[in-house]
Amino acid sequence: MVSDDDDNSAPARFGRWMNQLDIDFSSFTLVGWVVAIGSLVLGGFAAYSVYSLVEAWDNQRGVNAGKASGLSFCITMVVVTVFSFQGLRAVAHWSGNPIVRKSED
Repeated sequence: MVSDDDDNSAPARFGRWMNQLDIDFSSFTLVGWVVAIGSLVLGGFAAYSVYSLVEAWDNQRGVNAGKASGLSFCITMVVVTVFSFQGLRAVAHWSGNPIVRKSED
């Protein structure tokens, strides 16, 4: 049996990497949850819109757009979600609304 620290399989490395992010969702304020969920909704809406456009464009040309539409959905989702989160976070900071509670350490 291999210990968790010595396990170099992909799932183990990914798990250690995720643990290093140390995301504490319990420290989000209401504004933080609105920013997080809002950025996901914006990313999903934009990604679905791009997916539909690519799918319709390829259907007009008579081409199967499986990979192109899927890749465009994925890239759009990631890019729009990240940039909208950063933008909404900046707006929240500018308006004086923190997205996380101060730590009580």
